[in-house]
Amino acid sequence: MGSVLFLESFQGTASLFTLGLLSGARVCGWTGSVRAVADGRGAARPASELCGEIRALAPDIIVFLMDAAFGHPSIENIIPAHIPCLSLWFDDFLRSPQTLGAWARWQTWQASGQVQVCLWDGWWRDRWRDHTNHTASAVHLAADPADFVPAAQPFVSGLEASAVMVGTVPSLASLQQDEQGIPTVLHPLLREAARVMEQAPWPIRAYDIFQLSLGAAPAKIRIAAERWMQLPQSAALVHRQVWRLGKRAARVRGLRAVAGVMPVALLSGHGTESYAGGDEIRAELPPGTHFVYQDTRSVGRGAWSGLFTAGAFQLQITDPQSIESGVPYRVFETAACGRPLLTDTRPGLPELFPGGGHLYCASDEEDLAARSLALAALSDEERQEVGGAGRQLFLESHTWEKRWIQVAGLAQSPPP
Repeated sequence: MGSVLFLESFQGTASLFTLGLLSGARVCGWTGSVRAVADGRGAARPASELCGEIRALAPDIIVFLMDAAFGHPSIENIIPAHIPCLSLWFDDFLRSPQTLGAWARWQTWQASGQVQVCLWDGWWRDRWRDHTNHTASAVHLAADPADFVPAAQPFVSGLEASAVMVGTVPSLASLQQDEQGIPTVLHPLLREAARVMEQAPWPIRAYDIFQLSLGAAPAKIRIAAERWMQLPQSAALVHRQVWRLGKRAARVRGLRAVAGVMPVALLSGHGTESYAGGDEIRAELPPGTHFVYQDTRSVGRGAWSGLFTAGAFQLQITDPQSIESGVPYRVFETAACGRPLLTDTRPGLPELFPGGGHLYCASDEEDLAARSLALAALSDEERQEVGGAGRQLFLESHTWEKRWIQVAGLAQSPPP
């Protein structure tokens, strides 16, 4: 037992990750606090103030999401050297200018042995080693069994025969608007990458596709594009556009494949992301598709379970930042609710749910359609049995309590 301090980027914020892992730590008997390295406007807090708080709290471990701690220019000097720190990444770092411009800083801090870096996806762990010459450990997301329960009333009724996807699809309007912030020399490269993503085999490796597009461009265009992307802020802007193009391509293709054989529903909402509405998605689906769309932006945390208990089964089309073993929240939330989940496959999924649990993994669109029909044909009793197996594996291995035990163990062990 001990105490943990979570560092957030801005005062007044607490990420879902922080809240989840903090709840797991408390279940394990730890005490926990949350502090920010910057004020609500993003200005770094006075070093003396932050240092005083850390010394007063005297945490045994400091944990922060991705590069949140780098919101303070001298955080490495503020944190006492004897306190181990963990940086946990559940997003790709190519979209973070704060890290793209600070590889030397990461190298130095990791070399000191004080901070360990954990990344949820094996492909990104390899890229991290390429940039820093240091190894990153594997830590996955989780869910809270108190927030996600099998008995929850479905958020939308009448979907008993539908495949239900909980998630967003980037809107065309937002993609076009974001493109305007990128030099015109890059526009043809981004559009060519988007065209290839529409046909590329799964999983869609959006960043690799863009790099191939860049490499095939005429020398004059390639040099101009690479020169502009040397700035971390510029590179992050392009990578964000590539990621969102890949996310749209993957999810539209997945929804289209399933809609070709059965009714589908999209429960879609996000606090900051610009996402497509029902009419835009419907236009992408086969004519005559039975399609239901519900905007869920305003759904509170207490009603989240109902999103994942809706439908004959849940559908996931993973966005392209998860390349090998990066597993999104949805896998654990669906398992906690005891619902079957049909997903595009990733190499790391079988390791997380041995024997399959609630998971049905599809290798491509044709397989996705075939498995949709197989899941739709299951009886209610069979679905409950499949979902129950997934929930049991979730309770054994993927609650925030279990994840905290892993995180605390990493923090108290020598760096890899």
